[in-house]
Amino acid sequence: MTTRSLLHRSARLAASTTIKNSVLRTPSVAVAGRKCFQTTPTAIQVRFQSTESTTNQKSTQTSSPVDPEQRILDKALNHVAVHGWTIDALAAGATDLGYPSVAHGMFPRGAADLMEYFMDSCHSKLRETLIINTEKLQAMTVAERLKFGVRTRLEMLEPVMDYWPQGMAVGALPENVPTTAKQLAKLSDEIWYFAGDKSTDISWYTKRAILTGIYASTELFMLSDKSPNYQDTWAFLDRRVDETIQLGEVPQTLNDVAGMASIGLQAVFSAVTSLAGPLAGQVIANSPLKHVPNPISASNDLHEINEELEKLGGIDASERRS
Repeated sequence: MTTRSLLHRSARLAASTTIKNSVLRTPSVAVAGRKCFQTTPTAIQVRFQSTESTTNQKSTQTSSPVDPEQRILDKALNHVAVHGWTIDALAAGATDLGYPSVAHGMFPRGAADLMEYFMDSCHSKLRETLIINTEKLQAMTVAERLKFGVRTRLEMLEPVMDYWPQGMAVGALPENVPTTAKQLAKLSDEIWYFAGDKSTDISWYTKRAILTGIYASTELFMLSDKSPNYQDTWAFLDRRVDETIQLGEVPQTLNDVAGMASIGLQAVFSAVTSLAGPLAGQVIANSPLKHVPNPISASNDLHEINEELEKLGGIDASERRS
């Protein structure tokens, strides 16, 4: 076992022990003439159950058990705007809940765990928004549905935009690339599903690969967009979707699809080199995707992003829904 693994294990043990002790010290709660005691937590999966009495004590309502790790991650997101995607944000989230800062040791992947939680949360919010707007989507064209889905998801980045390049650098670490790719694939699948796609042939893959590229290119544009309310970003998104629909050019083989997916990911990771500083440069240098040709300098479709990034100092020349 490596030194790093031992440190992570020790931190997790200390954090879980502290939380376990805090739960065991919780006094019993009198409810409707009887006492409800906290159950003994098992291992690290400590769960809480809160009981609330009504004012007349004629009825009670018990909330669903909540994983303390999830609560810490949720609180930590409130500190990303100050601490970035770091263990400091995790420690601050733990402190908000009354836990010692060492509780960040419960997350062996550190910032990557926080990033994954954020992306999962955004995915859940996106799905909820698409479900709520189902009737509205039915009245739209396919292009409008795609624009709505991509824009809805990108708008969720606004609160953390200042630190998003750093977050992208975390996602580009070799050990995190599979998770990042899976998240992008899941995002594209979700948007296409609510756009009404019913394809079962190779076009199922091509549509999602193309949308991944559109999302990645728009996300990059958004990072350098200084226009009010990201107006230029939404105009860029409109053009990308409209041009793709008008051209109707899609890859014809699975190898072509894989190439497009790699280009979409590399577009994101390459831009991090310029926007997130030296740390990102080291991350990209160690990424297994470093061997994929840089699409920003090679693709006419991303020409506008190239121009925007040059103003900042230049840049270096799947999970299917069942």
